[in-house]
Amino acid sequence: GFGDGYEIGSNESFSIIDLAEMIGAKYELGSFKRGNRIYSSMNITKMKNLGWEPKYYLKDYIDNKIIK
Repeated sequence: GFGDGYEIGSNESFSIIDLAEMIGAKYELGSFKRGNRIYSSMNITKMKNLGWEPKYYLKDYIDNKIIK
């Protein structure tokens, strides 16, 4: 897209496989399809410059809030 570049998140990157393994889900890999997004990242520098910091990190949130 063509947004203003203010991204809210963390600088951590995870694959769908990483997420499935964090929550203990079984998964099956399908075949590659044209147009699949292989990788994506966020740059939260603009938000940090405004004083914003992430409160939670995905692995900690899953461990402490979801899988207790």
